[in-house]
Amino acid sequence: MRLALESPDQPDVIALIDALDAYQKPLYPPESHHGIDIAALSRPGVLFAVARSDAGQALGCGAIVIGPDFGEIKRMFVQPAERGQGLSKALMSFLEVQALERGCRLFMLETGPLQAEALGLYERMGYRRCGPFGSYGEDPHSVFMVKPVDTPSEITCTVHDELPPDDARLVDDGLVEANDRAAPLHEVRPLACFARLPSGQPIGGAVGRTWGRCCELQQLWVDPALRRQGLATRLVQAFEARATERGCHLFYLETFNFQAPALYRSLGYRVVHEHAVYPHGIVKVLMVRDGAAPAATS
Repeated sequence: MRLALESPDQPDVIALIDALDAYQKPLYPPESHHGIDIAALSRPGVLFAVARSDAGQALGCGAIVIGPDFGEIKRMFVQPAERGQGLSKALMSFLEVQALERGCRLFMLETGPLQAEALGLYERMGYRRCGPFGSYGEDPHSVFMVKPVDTPSEITCTVHDELPPDDARLVDDGLVEANDRAAPLHEVRPLACFARLPSGQPIGGAVGRTWGRCCELQQLWVDPALRRQGLATRLVQAFEARATERGCHLFYLETFNFQAPALYRSLGYRVVHEHAVYPHGIVKVLMVRDGAAPAATS
């Protein structure tokens, strides 16, 4: 078997794409099909790989569409008679290496929930489920997965003493307005920290305010596709570090019991009050951390 980047516009490769469509189209409604055609696979920025037998027979194919922020795996298919021999894994690995050599550090894909074998392969290769990305929307017939290759050092966390205008859209309108109104009257100073990919794309943020010796974390978010990499911890720590420079030593926040209490506890916060109990066991809590007890590091 040999693997190589090839043109998708070949009769035996087109036959593979047609076989993939014939398999997938009966499984899901038309609006849930997101395959791209031969013309799209032939565009610049698309890596298309073909696996061939020693005799030159096309056994499988796959593509990765490289964008500014991630590469998307598309059109993975191996002939049924050739499955179970590691060919799909070899194709995926080959594509990832080719994309890495071109600077891609984040891999995404969309597949269907009825394709159990494909889901198992992707999970074994380090992909995990995430929310919709790019132009995709929520769809019960879609499963979205991500495999980040960015190391923590490649993601920068930048602290701002004022909310940058270009990033205001990432923050709740009510929070921005509250800060704008409060600052002149109560000496409240806004504070924001954003995590960004090397491209500059924001993928997380911690926003709040300080006054006197107090600091309130009002909003914390991380892109669903990039969670569980310690970014939330880095954001909170960078946010608190700047607040400490301002003389703050009492940090507090409000959250719901289903959101991130475990994260905040790992950083030294404790629940001091339950504000309200909502249906289905949802509780809004006040958490506090005394700056005399340093936050845990990730």
